[in-house]
Amino acid sequence: MRATASTTPTTVRAAAVFAIVVLLGAPSHATDGVRLAFASETDKTVGWRLTSRTRGGTTFRAGDEEGEGVERKLSIDLAVDYRTLERGVDEEGKLIVEVALDAMAIRMTQDGSSGLDVRMRRDGVTVGGIEEEAAADPELGKQLEAVFGGPVARLRMPANGSPTEVESLAGELYAELSDFDAGAMVALLQPAFPEATEAVQVGARWTARRPVPTGQLDLDRDVEMDLELVLKGVEGDVASIVVTGKTELTGLTAKTGEGESGMKLDVSRLVYDVIGRMKFDVAQGRLLASELDLAITLEGRPAGSHEDVTITMELPTAYVLERRELPAEGSEKR
Repeated sequence: MRATASTTPTTVRAAAVFAIVVLLGAPSHATDGVRLAFASETDKTVGWRLTSRTRGGTTFRAGDEEGEGVERKLSIDLAVDYRTLERGVDEEGKLIVEVALDAMAIRMTQDGSSGLDVRMRRDGVTVGGIEEEAAADPELGKQLEAVFGGPVARLRMPANGSPTEVESLAGELYAELSDFDAGAMVALLQPAFPEATEAVQVGARWTARRPVPTGQLDLDRDVEMDLELVLKGVEGDVASIVVTGKTELTGLTAKTGEGESGMKLDVSRLVYDVIGRMKFDVAQGRLLASELDLAITLEGRPAGSHEDVTITMELPTAYVLERRELPAEGSEKR
């Protein structure tokens, strides 16, 4: 939806937030409120499936040229199966959660032409319909082990209040093979709660800071975003929470793509805009599901280029996170 003289970006955003509230349903009228916090239960493993759909593109303009410019459309579909493994609580009472990947599938097209179609798991990979087994290729086995062989991130999640801490457990090979920022992505899809320990009333608002997953954008700095969360309703033991946030950065550098095909950019403006909704089991103290729309807008120029070219990237992505049933112990190849 494009902004016009009668439809400003502010009204567009307000309409989007209103639509989310409608989709969540009317809030309950409980007067006692609910206590929102992660439970301190430990040694629990939960399976998750995260899917995302990106439909965006890049526009190139020469000089001060106005108009549409030259546009390159980009389509990315991603599916990640992962599990969260609870490792107890630390000395500050924060729940320690590690993230391990089970499988990943990515399909990417540019201007309608297929550029990438890959499915990966610990025991093999499928590229363009052709399967390769890790057992038959030691180098491939080493690469897959770096991605699927163990936890790749650790989160320290407070019951409420202070920020979630994210630590990467992945090695250099993982970074070379995967753009999926597991720790930041999992943290962004988890709720945060008010510092107060008393019950939270429907309609209450609070803020939290979260790292932002940068995906295919290799930035020269970490990005964090301040989010606003609102308790919109409670039905039974399930709390519905709406989350919004926006951050804008200037004067940084970024790289897109790998190797010689990659492009280094001097970024004049980078915007992350989030609207999401989460469902949280109050009794169990655990997330049930999340949906998140993350829009990325980048404006810049090729670094070191003498050509007067302006690049605008728009990458809106819709994420859906749901629980998945884990196979019985020993029945799944990891």
